[in-house]
Amino acid sequence: MLPLSIMLSPDNWDQPRERIQFAPSSTLSKIQVSQLNDIVVRASDRVNDIRHFFEMTDQFITPEAFREEFTNENRKNDFFDFAVKELRRLETDGARESSTIRSQMATVNTLRRFRAQLRFGELTYEFVQAFDGWLRRQVSLNTVSKHHKTLKMLINLAIKRGIRITNPYKGFRVKRITGNRFSLSDDEVKALQSLYSSKVLQHGYQSILRAFLFSCFTGLRISDISALTWDDIAEKELRFIPQKTKNVNPMLLVVPLNASALAYLPDRGHRTRVFESFTTQYINRTVKELMKLIGADPSATFHVARHTFASGFLRAGGQVEVLQKILGHRKIETTMVYVHVDSSTMHEQMAQMN
Repeated sequence: MLPLSIMLSPDNWDQPRERIQFAPSSTLSKIQVSQLNDIVVRASDRVNDIRHFFEMTDQFITPEAFREEFTNENRKNDFFDFAVKELRRLETDGARESSTIRSQMATVNTLRRFRAQLRFGELTYEFVQAFDGWLRRQVSLNTVSKHHKTLKMLINLAIKRGIRITNPYKGFRVKRITGNRFSLSDDEVKALQSLYSSKVLQHGYQSILRAFLFSCFTGLRISDISALTWDDIAEKELRFIPQKTKNVNPMLLVVPLNASALAYLPDRGHRTRVFESFTTQYINRTVKELMKLIGADPSATFHVARHTFASGFLRAGGQVEVLQKILGHRKIETTMVYVHVDSSTMHEQMAQMN
């Protein structure tokens, strides 16, 4: 039972219509009956909305959960409550990597700093404009773009879940600066190889450097390096489904292993995973320290290894279409961001015209 706090005599209730009716024997006037019926209609609509919400989100609805939703209408309209629930669900279902969820939660927390409370009805074009202006005074343009991307994703998810709002991003253009996806030079890769061969590093640094160099010759992301098992390796090939897309658009990747890549595979031993496990934060801190040791750009992260592989592959004469398949990009436009020409290549090719 759901309480509406309405007291009626039996004569005032029309069971077939499930509405309050006027009865000469009662004390309710026709105006009061009309007002009370408005409450009943809104409650009925609320029941249907809740049922639809649980169906759209594939949640099993219990009497307790239904009562909680019904008696707490403000929570249903709370964007932050929705966002946190959905992000937790995506993480639990394995539809997003934990690192992605942390990044998206950072957007929710940033949004809280801009507006402590936020209802779905407040998500308007004007709100997005104000949020954009506030962000631009706080962070870089690319970070602004990242926050807009997450907010837009959550709004689209809310619409998909049946929440009736107009998409505030309709007509709003998010500006983004194309980043400088730098890669290591051949000399810098050789310096890292020499550092690895010297065996002067402590165990953790040595293990991370091994994985980094393996990625320099395969293009694997840090998430795929961490998840790689020996079962994914056969006859000098990697066969695996990328972690980034395994729950969205799973696609088997086949990456040939050349001699350089094979050189950085550890002894198999009794481990299931190929490389030792470390947190992403620790890996990236270690990469920065390794860059300092060889005099390279200390702003590098593990992902620079993927850029290094891509640019090296193209410099060696590899085709963009082949690189697309190795990197697992569904769109050639994604691969094209790796097609950059450094100054040394420009000078070499211009010299050939003499």
